[in-house]
Amino acid sequence: MEITWNQVKAMEKGSYVLVDVRKYEASNLGKVPSAIALSYEEEPELFAILPKDKKILIYCNQGNKSLHVQKELSDKGYDAYSIKGGYFSFLKEF
Repeated sequence: MEITWNQVKAMEKGSYVLVDVRKYEASNLGKVPSAIALSYEEEPELFAILPKDKKILIYCNQGNKSLHVQKELSDKGYDAYSIKGGYFSFLKEF
C-alpha cells in the first residue's frame, strides 16, 4: 500500500516509525529528519527490531524499492506502507 508525504505529515507523531531503506551511503548524504536508516539490502535482519504495534512507513529514493520492502513486511505481519515518490518526492514537497 502506498501513501504520500502529505498523508504522513497528517499522521499523529508516535503512531508510526519512519524507515529509510536506502543503502547507508545514500542515507548518510541526507534523510528525512525523523527517519531511522535500516538498509534492507545491507542488513535485512535488522527489520526484526521494528515494532508490530505501530505503522511502518518506508521510503527509498523514488518509491520502487520501498514497495518491495513494504510487501515483505506486510507478509510478516507488519502494518507497513511505502511512501510514494520516496526521498526525491520529500525534497520536492518540503
